[in-house]
Amino acid sequence: MITISGLIYKDRRFEEGHIIVSDNGYEIKPGIMEGADHNGIIIPKFINCHTHIGDSAIPRPPKGTVEEIVGPPDGYKHRMLRQTSEEDIVQGMRKSIRIMESNGIGRFIDFREEGIKGTRQLSKSMEDETYSDHDGRIKCDIYARPENNVFDQDEIDNLLEVSTGLGISAISDWDYDELKAVGEYVAGEGQTLALHASERSREDIDKILDLKPKFLVHMIHASDDDLALCADGGIPIIICPRSNAFFGTTPPIERMLAAGIDICLGTDNMMLVEPDMFGEMEFLRNSISNNTSNHGMDQGIDQGMDYTVGDEKLLNIMLDNSRKVLNSNPDIGVEPWGQDGFIVIDRPTERPASQVIGSSPKDIRFMWRSQS
Repeated sequence: MITISGLIYKDRRFEEGHIIVSDNGYEIKPGIMEGADHNGIIIPKFINCHTHIGDSAIPRPPKGTVEEIVGPPDGYKHRMLRQTSEEDIVQGMRKSIRIMESNGIGRFIDFREEGIKGTRQLSKSMEDETYSDHDGRIKCDIYARPENNVFDQDEIDNLLEVSTGLGISAISDWDYDELKAVGEYVAGEGQTLALHASERSREDIDKILDLKPKFLVHMIHASDDDLALCADGGIPIIICPRSNAFFGTTPPIERMLAAGIDICLGTDNMMLVEPDMFGEMEFLRNSISNNTSNHGMDQGIDQGMDYTVGDEKLLNIMLDNSRKVLNSNPDIGVEPWGQDGFIVIDRPTERPASQVIGSSPKDIRFMWRSQS
């Protein structure tokens, strides 16, 4: 039996309580426990909502545009993937998975390139028996990508058998009629599709939404009308601020929040940034502060309105919104934590949201996940 006491994050706020962990799971009880094995701030494990784990073994690229670095089929990443052995790719992914586990990430959502081969490589990487936290292992939702950007029903069927859904690079990379056929087929099969959108330039939001995406990634160049349509459709947008900064861009965070978008966070390409959700969260906080004070009018923000986003709201983005991507219920809570588990952060309990955002992986003192 292990006991943990402190402030517990549940129902979008912190409460004093303690947790008793046993072989049968855990039980949350009210009130502080004296003499507990661990003390601190207790939060659900993070969900890294967007990764490209396949490029883990690729050296960090030189500066360049999105198209030059990650654009299919001949951007830097894709050229390097073709030149890298499967063994190195798999070992690189395993290394990144271990880093994510040690950083308190309980689940990640990956856009995996290279068709069925790439999807199987990621599945193989997840089978490494050395992964462990306290009582379980990290989980992955694989969004597979067709290899040649054409509608091939046999390929789509094979991909959907071994993945959560399809993760499309962008409508700009496809003949739209081909992509529309993919979207209609995936929806007809009751499966999910997600895609990058308006990352390099603004793309046609009507065409994007006609694909019935479960969520969108980036939306850097989205207009206010684009964001309003996403909000009306209840479509979350995953942003990756540190990765975007590599390309000299910033997601329109304030406009997304003003539109009522459920923003989620991901770390994006492993070759660009380490999968550290603490770092992503702090970078987001700094980005919001800098954008609101310095670039409000340029980004279409009404300076007469208050767009201050407190640390509590940022924590909701990190811990609550990410679970909406994985569950169609908009009112999903984060307790009980189920398979995702929880982590204990060794920080003072005053202003706990700010303490969490100001933490780093070295502040994690304990982590737990259900065996189920």
